[in-house]
Amino acid sequence: MLHQTGALELCQSIDDAGARARAEWFLGFVACDLGNLSVSEELVNRALRTARAISDRWCVAAALSTRAKQAMLRGDLAEVERSGAQSLEMFSALGDRWGQLQSTEWLGALARIRGDYQRATGLHRDGLRMAEELGLWPQAADQLSWLGRIAMHLGDYAQARDLHERAMRLAARHSYTPGETFAEFGLGLLARREGRLDAAEAHLRSVLERSRPFGAMPGVGVTLSLVELGFVAEQRGDATGAQTLHLDGLAASRKLGDLRAMALALEGLAGARALAGYHGQAARLLGMADAARRSAGAPLPPAEQGDIDRITAMVRPTVGEEAFASEFAVGANLDPHDALGWMSPPPRGPRSRRRVRRSSHP
Repeated sequence: MLHQTGALELCQSIDDAGARARAEWFLGFVACDLGNLSVSEELVNRALRTARAISDRWCVAAALSTRAKQAMLRGDLAEVERSGAQSLEMFSALGDRWGQLQSTEWLGALARIRGDYQRATGLHRDGLRMAEELGLWPQAADQLSWLGRIAMHLGDYAQARDLHERAMRLAARHSYTPGETFAEFGLGLLARREGRLDAAEAHLRSVLERSRPFGAMPGVGVTLSLVELGFVAEQRGDATGAQTLHLDGLAASRKLGDLRAMALALEGLAGARALAGYHGQAARLLGMADAARRSAGAPLPPAEQGDIDRITAMVRPTVGEEAFASEFAVGANLDPHDALGWMSPPPRGPRSRRRVRRSSHP
């Protein structure tokens, strides 16, 4: 594991400012993939300051592309757009296709989040082409997975499965474990949406174990796997298991500081509470989730509202339109970072025979 003190001391021992900045960027680039986000941010910020001071345009562009990735992990979409666009412009001027590939990945991910699937597809196809031409097979695998996500959101499940399976095979062939994990997570998402809950659980359990963080900070893979497993439990009728998993996912997303991940966990909790018979609380949680997404600048596109539509259909007819709107409005004014003490008592809904095992908190 890369520790902050050791990394900074190592870089500070380099006398040449340009070499030091590039070393700080590289260690920050690596730390981001190792799950040590705070170390990565400190190193990259230091590199960026120095690179700007000495007019090292390549290092500035590289630091900005890594900052865009960090911002995506934190859920700061405005920073993803700002740093990603600046980085892409600079790398394009420099004629550096490796750098363009770094930047287009996060700009493509941002376009997908915003529901602009045409732009996202174009950016990721460009990224795939550049990765294949440069022989960067791990990054080609990631681009295939991104394209698979888009196909899933567009309802083309056959293509989505093919793209994710290709990505997983390519990543495995090049011993690229993060790429295998990313592709398998996509297969888990797809399986749940197709109603193949056993397959979804198997994929998501595998991703969860692979994504365990190296330090105290939970990674995005851990957070999203917990929440997706919570949805699996809810769809099996296990209110208790679903609530446990979603609370774990919410705690992890709060540590990460990602409002979009918090919103997803709150939506999952709404489903668990509705399943347990607490429909007013479920409506309130949906309001909290909606406000969190809007605060993050990322309301869900229509193609990605399947879980919310399913949960809302459980809640609204039971409580009535007026009560639903009232509780939703109350939730919209609550801070998603706050405790959920008002959510007790514990769930008492039906439980399936085949429960999703309780997940330990990372």
